[in-house]
Amino acid sequence: VILCGSGPETEAAARALAEQFPEGKVSGVRTDLSHYAEVEECMDQIREEFGGIDILVNYAGLSPEEGPDGDKAKDFKRLMEYNVEAVFNCSRAAAVHMRRQKSGVIVNAGWLAQDAGEECWYGYAASGAAVGSLTVSMAKELKQDGIFIYEPESGKVTSLVEDPASIGDHGLGNGGEI
Repeated sequence: VILCGSGPETEAAARALAEQFPEGKVSGVRTDLSHYAEVEECMDQIREEFGGIDILVNYAGLSPEEGPDGDKAKDFKRLMEYNVEAVFNCSRAAAVHMRRQKSGVIVNAGWLAQDAGEECWYGYAASGAAVGSLTVSMAKELKQDGIFIYEPESGKVTSLVEDPASIGDHGLGNGGEI
């Protein structure tokens, strides 16, 4: 398991996961997920170390910092950059390797706010909806390459992380079939 993230919590999360599962190989890589070249280099290193990339889980994102009187334009841009562009960059870079393997799974975590929206959180809701649309489009394009992309129903990601075998209980959300 490789955790890639833009923040300092990435390495700490990897250490905690390694302690929880000492029999597995876990590491954390800090990289700016909003810059494709950095993500591409990270995915290349992962493929080189592990021989391939079988599963990518895009399970990260930012929530709004600004309140109703804050700088909405700045907040909106930041949310799109990290919540949408990072998912696109990671999916795109992983798909390069998955295409060569002719197999792979990409899971894009959904946000609760995408369906109904939240007061003062319109950038967050819009970024979640954008990831949903991205998931559907990429699923259609990459299915022919043996790559399956889906988004579990909003709010179901925690249970999937806790019990990956429950994937069939949650439906496929916006993506294709597994």
